[in-house]
Amino acid sequence: MRIFSCAIFSAGAHHIIGKSFRFAGSESLDRGGRVSGIRLFSRCDFECDDVSEMPKSRSKGTRKFVGFPESILKSRFEQFDQRVSDVPPEIRSIKDVHLEPLVVKGQGQFTGGAYCRGEFLAELSLRRGWRARETQHVTGTGAIHKPESKLETAWFGGILHRHFGHFLLETLARVQSREVVRSAEPIIFFNPFGLSRLKPFMEGVFHHLGISIDRISFCSTPLDIGILQVQKPTFQLNGFVNVSSRSILKQAARAVPPRSGIIYLSRSKAKLPRRVLEEEQLEKQLEASALAQVTYPERLSFAEQVACLRKSALVTGCEGSAFHTLMFVDGTRTSVMFCPNVPNLSFVLCDELIDGDAIYVHCGLDHDCRLGPSPRITPWALDVQRAVDLIGRISRSTQLQ
Repeated sequence: MRIFSCAIFSAGAHHIIGKSFRFAGSESLDRGGRVSGIRLFSRCDFECDDVSEMPKSRSKGTRKFVGFPESILKSRFEQFDQRVSDVPPEIRSIKDVHLEPLVVKGQGQFTGGAYCRGEFLAELSLRRGWRARETQHVTGTGAIHKPESKLETAWFGGILHRHFGHFLLETLARVQSREVVRSAEPIIFFNPFGLSRLKPFMEGVFHHLGISIDRISFCSTPLDIGILQVQKPTFQLNGFVNVSSRSILKQAARAVPPRSGIIYLSRSKAKLPRRVLEEEQLEKQLEASALAQVTYPERLSFAEQVACLRKSALVTGCEGSAFHTLMFVDGTRTSVMFCPNVPNLSFVLCDELIDGDAIYVHCGLDHDCRLGPSPRITPWALDVQRAVDLIGRISRSTQLQ
């Protein structure tokens, strides 16, 4: 594998993004234009669209950004390689820890947290962003209360998020090491959203990772822990990704089944704050033409989602957390995500844990990505015909059966 360094450059309508990127040597390229079983797309696959490419740092395949301004991509993803690490996360033990239950204080903000001999442990707070733009989302409470229970030793799990995407990216970030998975000690999670039990998809994910549900405990009252074992997070929202967790995320995989066909991950039936207008029209066209199988992830167990994705060669859908499940799936496949603006950085970070080409398509009618991200609750209108045409062209390019 040869590694080249360069600045972003333009070659007609095709751009390469990133200060450094990997280029496969001829020894891994076959006559069909495939690298390790993945076909690399050419500009002609997208007709007159402006296409930018951002090769992956630690996984197979590349990224294609279709219809996005090069200047916006450059500002969003500069120095991206520095956000990706493959060094196993550090694990430390902290004695005499006191946990105060978290209380929600505004969107994404909490009070409470972890203390050691009266000192607030800021390093155990939820953090988002990167370097100068990193933000801390847990602040200490005004009083430390008498513990209602004690444990001799436990692992620190962080916050139990109830949202599917935040659960996969943030809740699991501190349990993705062999030390945590193979331990028999309990894992303590803050429970600021008052869940009485794990949701079914949470149980499915822990089962996939090999973590017994009996080990999961909630911190809903003040708690003392003699020795708290802490794994540094392997993922930080809009921050970084540690790909050393690949073997843990995919450890339940068996022999890869034959991959064929296209699935479309629908959002139309889910109870989500942000609607995609015209999505149901797209689904009707895909089903009528037999171009793709429409799948509703929220109706499937986590194991069923993984099984469905493992059998697919091309995964399509509108921007959403259902794509994060690809991190848990072995094998290579192409993904095509339709977006109203430049995709959130966290999707691009997740690509480093997923083998296969990732294609992001600007496919919204009513929003100009040059104006910045649209509010998360603002509905956006999908360009149905553009989506159908692109799925058809990409499926022919990947020579799907």
